[in-house]
Amino acid sequence: MRRALGLLYVANFGSGTLTPIATATNTAGPPIPTGSYPNPVAITPDGKTAYVGNLGSGTVTPIRIATSTAGPPIPTGASPDPIAITPDGKTAYVANQLSGTVTPIATATSTAGPPIPTGSGPVAIAITPATVTQAPAFTSGSADTVAFGRVFTFTVTTTGDPAPTITRTGRLPSGVRFADYSDGTATISGTPRKAAAGRVEAQVRAGGRVLEPVTGRLLRRRPGSPARCPGRSAGGARTRRSRAGSVPGARRRPR
Repeated sequence: MRRALGLLYVANFGSGTLTPIATATNTAGPPIPTGSYPNPVAITPDGKTAYVGNLGSGTVTPIRIATSTAGPPIPTGASPDPIAITPDGKTAYVANQLSGTVTPIATATSTAGPPIPTGSGPVAIAITPATVTQAPAFTSGSADTVAFGRVFTFTVTTTGDPAPTITRTGRLPSGVRFADYSDGTATISGTPRKAAAGRVEAQVRAGGRVLEPVTGRLLRRRPGSPARCPGRSAGGARTRRSRAGSVPGARRRPR
């Protein structure tokens, strides 16, 4: 059994099917056909695809979670069990118990690579966590100007390897939404309502590291009047200039 996006997946060994169950209501959906004697189930980190090992067929069935549809079976070795997927979701590794091999499957194309010889009867797989080879950083600006009652989109972009996950904390202003695209980008968009006011915080996380939050504020303005969304970049606090044009706290040179 495996869970993804509020769904519980149950492999039915004797029926050759996979049953999705909505955990919110504990109701079962129509069974999804697989190969013979399905047992292991593994789900990609993005929650889009489930891979089911068919022990009796020597295949792995990819299932698109959004539509609960099975793709063409992928040939592996004999008795494929278990399955492990890399943290970046690019490769699924299948241990073939009766073949003494491991089959790598490219998830982007659902194609199997050459089997990798192991010892007799491989029964377990473990993959190390992702290694950060490039520290995450923001590449987008930390502020934008929007007008209440008008549609806007602010795109957050980052760099890093693996691609950083962008999360937000705090309550969004009314009419504004946040979306992370799992590729190092995210958007803050919508139509701020007339009385909208609030604070937005976004954090970049990769390999357990948390960067300085990016913050923004939508201020209450007249309808159609622009509202400035100041913020902090990943490098530190905001700076602003005084009326004299100098950075606050700096002394002015005597004339």
